[in-house]
Amino acid sequence: MRKRKLLTDFLRFFDFDYCVYDNGLIGLIDLLGGNLGSITNERFSNNEKGVTCIIDRLETYYDDYVFDDVKYNLERDFNINAENMNWNDLFEKVKEFHLSLYEEIITCIFNPKLVKLDSNNKEIKQEYLKEEEW
Repeated sequence: MRKRKLLTDFLRFFDFDYCVYDNGLIGLIDLLGGNLGSITNERFSNNEKGVTCIIDRLETYYDDYVFDDVKYNLERDFNINAENMNWNDLFEKVKEFHLSLYEEIITCIFNPKLVKLDSNNKEIKQEYLKEEEW
């Protein structure tokens, strides 16, 4: 059985964190300020379904943070041409060569139920609506 990963730890791999707003919803914090697709403006349920939605929403970042890195490492360290490999092929190579950091992240991407919310230790942030949203 695989150990569950905290959402905070999962998000840090992608240079994100999260906060819980006073309305109980989760918002993402882009630690690098890129905010691709206005991801930091979106809100997610503060439950397992919300975690799954967050993981799905981060798909934009998977190529840059995971799969391109895996391809690079396979080519550099193991002389394997991984350019045309799909995600499943890459995952098999990650397991074969014991690239444990990537194996853990990819496993969570493929099975979001392995990611759990932190134990209510997130600071509640008050969200202010823009005047036109009143």
